Amino acid sequence: MNITTISIGLFLIALLIACIVLLIQDARKRRLASRVSALTVRTEPEIRPASITLQMSRRDNRPKRRLLTGLSSFIRFNPDVKALNVIPWRVVFVIALVVGAALSWVASLFLVDGAGDVAGRLESGLVGLVAGVITLRAVFSWERDRYRNALFQQLPDTVDLTVNSSLAGLPVSEAFRNIAEGMRSPTREEFGIVCGDINLGGSVERALLRLHDRTRVSEYAIFAMVVSVQTQGGGRLTESLQHLADMVRQRVSIGQRAKALAGEAKMSAIILMVLPFLAGGALSMMNPGYLDPLFADPRGIRLFMIAVICLVMGGLVMRAMIKWAVGGA
Repeated sequence: MNITTISIGLFLIALLIACIVLLIQDARKRRLASRVSALTVRTEPEIRPASITLQMSRRDNRPKRRLLTGLSSFIRFNPDVKALNVIPWRVVFVIALVVGAALSWVASLFLVDGAGDVAGRLESGLVGLVAGVITLRAVFSWERDRYRNALFQQLPDTVDLTVNSSLAGLPVSEAFRNIAEGMRSPTREEFGIVCGDINLGGSVERALLRLHDRTRVSEYAIFAMVVSVQTQGGGRLTESLQHLADMVRQRVSIGQRAKALAGEAKMSAIILMVLPFLAGGALSMMNPGYLDPLFADPRGIRLFMIAVICLVMGGLVMRAMIKWAVGGA
């Protein structure tokens, strides 16, 4: 078994581990979505807005577009929420293409021995492909997390505005219209869509559940359940919303505290990522030429590439563990 076979095998093992981590991460979201679906109160048939009908038709055609939908979900690309993309998605794809091509060219300088080295070209192409996919996922994940965090931070004010409108005797739909006019972005745009759904015949709770489906902020599902239960079962909606506002405010405070406590873990991850390079630089300074086989010999070059890939995969795993710990997955 030569070094090329070993390197490809280790690369595939690292890729498999990354896929398992991503599947575990997505399983948590599916469990939350199933809970929301189980708690959804079945109401009378309602008029579906044109935008929702279009989304339902898209969902009906998913078997034909399963591969494209799976790839979009894997790289965290959501074309339905326009305000989510700070950077235009075409620019993101161009950046990922440039990064992948650049890293593939750099890898070919180390891995390709000659014009007929097919294995080296394959390995350098895999390096570029993985780098491009990681770049896409990193940028889209950053945009999604930024968007969801902004909605989460503004949610206490949103619920408070709903409570104040209810105390003034206004219906919930009118409170949502005030939110769409007076709140900051991105809550303003999202509740503008909610008001549009209600104006076209949808119920308040269904409009809020669609808001949760778009943003995946779990507190909006709780908001929808509170409004639905109080609307159908009776009771004081204002008191329930006040309790919800207090709970959301506590969750925001706990989330900020958890992120502050996670700073030590993030610093440890950064140190573990940088430490091998610092150790290699120190060895080269103390003993010049000690690491030359790692960059001159083809076997050493492949081992170096495998080490870098494993280091990157380890950093991604640590990042996912930190996000799970603080509840930001």
